[in-house]
Amino acid sequence: MGRHTKTDKPIPHPTSWLTVLWQVEMLELGGRRYGQWLCQCKCGKTRKVPRMKIINGGIRSCGCMKKALMKEFAEVAAKVWAERRIQQEAANVQ
Repeated sequence: MGRHTKTDKPIPHPTSWLTVLWQVEMLELGGRRYGQWLCQCKCGKTRKVPRMKIINGGIRSCGCMKKALMKEFAEVAAKVWAERRIQQEAANVQ
């Protein structure tokens, strides 16, 4: 396998909701070059993402993933607390 260059299309982290579309620019900071890639999220939004953030999973969505996971967590937590409350009330009755 050959060495990947900074202009090769990066492969997103396995848990990413991003699809890499194309490279939009190269930034130079401190003598180093950093590629910026246009990515489309599963929800349809697009954003520029640094190449390394795509590869290492530093950015996995446009922000919608966090909202979706928080909503799912809140629903599960509400069910757990409701079950505990019912169990406590049943224990108090006996």
